[in-house]
Amino acid sequence: MTKKIITLVLCLIMSLTLITNVAAAAINVEAPQNLTVEVKTEADGYPYFQLSMQVPASVKALHEAAAETDSLIVKPLLRNIKRSARVIL
Repeated sequence: MTKKIITLVLCLIMSLTLITNVAAAAINVEAPQNLTVEVKTEADGYPYFQLSMQVPASVKALHEAAAETDSLIVKPLLRNIKRSARVIL
């Protein structure tokens, strides 16, 4: 009898956990426009990628809304959005 109760409680906990994960689904945003990637070389000979892109207006509005409300849901999404980035190999 205790095994059935423990099993039922664990199933209930797992079900509630899955429901909350669905509620925290990722937000779809527009893809960057005019994305270009160039392979360049540092002065010391190390190659790196230079990324250039235009951030869509909807993403900029999302960033402004996150800054105003101090939203934790939107900030991880916007942390990686930059106008240019450098990746050293």
